[in-house]
Amino acid sequence: MIYSDEMGYSTSVTTSYVDLTNGSAYMPLTSGKLLGVKVIPSPTAASSEIRSWTVKISSVSFGGVQLIVSGNGPGIFTAPGAVNAPIVSQRCDLPVKTGVSVNLQIKSNNQVSVTPYFTVVGVFAA
Repeated sequence: MIYSDEMGYSTSVTTSYVDLTNGSAYMPLTSGKLLGVKVIPSPTAASSEIRSWTVKISSVSFGGVQLIVSGNGPGIFTAPGAVNAPIVSQRCDLPVKTGVSVNLQIKSNNQVSVTPYFTVVGVFAA
């Protein structure tokens, strides 16, 4: 069975790694594999600005490796001609177990991100 689940979200603009979802780690619904993730950046206002960002995903069930996903936004979203920030997908093949947390962190790679909203969705195989 393959399914997707929201792993976390963030509105952070800090240039240091911070936990997504207010510090709560993601807990897999089933044991199996993490096959991929999608990071979906979106503006929260016409004045939002999304530039370069990095998401780091780790778990003891990954066997000592991390998944790093990076992307770039279009800059400021002043309406009406604004384009959406690209969704970034990353394939992987990492083991997950129920009861073993998956930690998600994000950072802005520059000083100019303003009111972004990031959602991380995982694709899993049970």
